[in-house]
Amino acid sequence: MRNEMKMDSAIDFHRAHRFGKESSVKDRQNRNLYNTRPIVCRFKNFKDREQVRYAASALKGTHFGVNEQYPKEINVRRKILWPYFKEAKSQKRKVHLKKDRLFIDGAEFIPPDRSDEARMETNERQLYIGRGARPKTTTHGLNNQTRNTGRDPQTKLDDLDDISLENFTFYCKNRKKFSNYRSGGLAFGHKSSLNNYITPIDSNCPFVFWFKICKKLVQLPQDLICGVIYIPPINTLYTADDAISEIEIELHNMYKDSQYVCLFGDFNSRTGTLADFYDIDDFDDTFVNELIDFNEFSEIGILDDLGIPRKRNSQDQTVNTYGRKLISFCKNNNIFILNGRFLSDKVGNPTSRNSSVVDYVMGSANIFHKIVDFEIMQFSNLYSDIHKPIFLQLDCNVKTDMLKENTCIRNNEKYIGKWKHEKSTDFKSNINRDEVNDLLSHILEIHDDISKVDQNSVNEIVTNVTKILLDSAEKTFGVVTKDCSNSKEEYNNKEWFNHDCKNSRRDYRKSLRLYKHYGSNIFKVRLRNSEKCIKKTMDDSIRLYNHDLKKMKELRMKKAT
Repeated sequence: MRNEMKMDSAIDFHRAHRFGKESSVKDRQNRNLYNTRPIVCRFKNFKDREQVRYAASALKGTHFGVNEQYPKEINVRRKILWPYFKEAKSQKRKVHLKKDRLFIDGAEFIPPDRSDEARMETNERQLYIGRGARPKTTTHGLNNQTRNTGRDPQTKLDDLDDISLENFTFYCKNRKKFSNYRSGGLAFGHKSSLNNYITPIDSNCPFVFWFKICKKLVQLPQDLICGVIYIPPINTLYTADDAISEIEIELHNMYKDSQYVCLFGDFNSRTGTLADFYDIDDFDDTFVNELIDFNEFSEIGILDDLGIPRKRNSQDQTVNTYGRKLISFCKNNNIFILNGRFLSDKVGNPTSRNSSVVDYVMGSANIFHKIVDFEIMQFSNLYSDIHKPIFLQLDCNVKTDMLKENTCIRNNEKYIGKWKHEKSTDFKSNINRDEVNDLLSHILEIHDDISKVDQNSVNEIVTNVTKILLDSAEKTFGVVTKDCSNSKEEYNNKEWFNHDCKNSRRDYRKSLRLYKHYGSNIFKVRLRNSEKCIKKTMDDSIRLYNHDLKKMKELRMKKAT
């Protein structure tokens, strides 16, 4: 591996063995060079496995090669595609088999009997799309009885509800204070260790929840004003045509305290690729254009300095009424949209399952240099019925001493580094010979007089032997200090979180790992099914727990009477 793959670091294997039939490697004169058999290896950690896989390109043109062992699902899929691969190859067409996907002449080939799987939509889902809405009845309850789900209070709150999660702080702005049928609203949560640096701001607007992040944390001249926004969609019971205007009025009040602003949420506005800043082409008056430099009134120059394109991209070309209002809002307040022009989302990915862009992150241009990453993530049934999660990472000055009062107070733990076979000689040479001789003399002395041997003397010998070996290991393999701030804290599961919930969570996490690594349609379907399964399992477990709790209360009341 070091000679052919140019790998300097040592790789740790859990086990390795040969298998299969022996084959001969011949040179150009058809003379046998050597006989060989395939070797299968199991790595101790995933990092070493990926390092070997990436270094395999150095074996091109040699007699060696590295192949990845795929999961069972991908192998089954490859067997189905293999006849089509051979047929296309015999026709001298450009063909490429990548994991479980077959490409012929640059286009993905889908076997006729597997086309439904590739579409990733079930017949029931297609029926929903055709109707334009989900069915009005669904199955709920312990006995799977059908009931009306026009108002399902699962994820909706009022002021009587309390959200509690260990080490997190939550704030809510509910649409209704007290109601038999809970409605929607806004919610915001953060780690409790940031309580001294994040402060909610009271406001009367029901469409935005304001909070500010301490300037010390984000390393800005002023505090960063953030707003979590939800604007109800058009043609619904809660439609508000003046929602953006109300947000704009409150934004002007926020500008009195800080010029650094970031807004994010569900705007239900489709803006297409409309420009979110004033351009000289927006004005027809030639005289005005010659006298006024519009860059003085816009911060678009900051985007140019940071190498951020002025023009946004979007896979959703539709523009609705809210979208035009949002563009006017951005132009009037020097607010720029991140979607479609920043980092991982330069193509303008959809933010919902129906291929529309309605969720945005936007802000003043003076905070763009603090943005480390921005991405529209994969859709998950576990978190939303239609929206995709949005990931935004800011460059913050988070130090251990800043959060000292909220972090664990215990000594750092030290661990000796892992055993490495190539350092076994160094380990032997680092053993203290004087301590070994003293210990041996003590053992011989006790051996001559058995009456002196008791439990304490044996324990003392074992302790000394252990100390000698650990001292040598510490010198040879080094010491690793475990930071308490990165240690996993023990969380107590909720009372309703039973064994079935744990199994569903384990299956979901495994499906998520497989999909992230292979990115296959097979694992995408598996991930979606796992999301639905864990959600249903937890819902059923909560209902069962509440049902049993209610029975216990009724039983207690009967005994009291």
